[in-house]
Amino acid sequence: MIFKQQQYYAAGYARYSDDDGREGDSCSIESQQMILEQYCKANSIRLSAVYKDDDYTGRYFDRPGFAQMLADIKQGKINLVIVKDLSRFGRNYIDCGRYVEQIFDDYNVRFIAIDDSVDTLLWLLKPSCPHHAISARIGYVECKSLIEQAVISEGKDPNIPDGIVFYFGDTITL
Repeated sequence: MIFKQQQYYAAGYARYSDDDGREGDSCSIESQQMILEQYCKANSIRLSAVYKDDDYTGRYFDRPGFAQMLADIKQGKINLVIVKDLSRFGRNYIDCGRYVEQIFDDYNVRFIAIDDSVDTLLWLLKPSCPHHAISARIGYVECKSLIEQAVISEGKDPNIPDGIVFYFGDTITL
């Protein structure tokens, strides 16, 4: 199968759920934008726009920057969405999967999550590439976030290392 080189109209999307008290964009939003710009430059992708949602949770998709990006996708202005990682796109793995695997696909929009090595173009070029990997990764991020919130609410250190957690009675061994 031969694929024609496509011209991409790329949208970067950045989201951060907390207010860091700064005027304008938070440090996280600025950092994400810099990563998006560097990625696009390194991969010869023209970044048409960067949509931002500062101080918005990732659990829901009723965010103004996201809504504007989706409207631009529906108008054909955007055909590639790039995010730093899946957690910046959203924390609800069911909705994330619906957007990436259904809605974006309906509008022929390619999706890239840089740090998670997700690129939906690879799903077309390599059909054996598992589509469920995106759901698994988002589920992991969402689960880890909930655990961190529970630990913080108990007044404990939220810096939970990645790995397997074993429960022995009331003790937790990492």
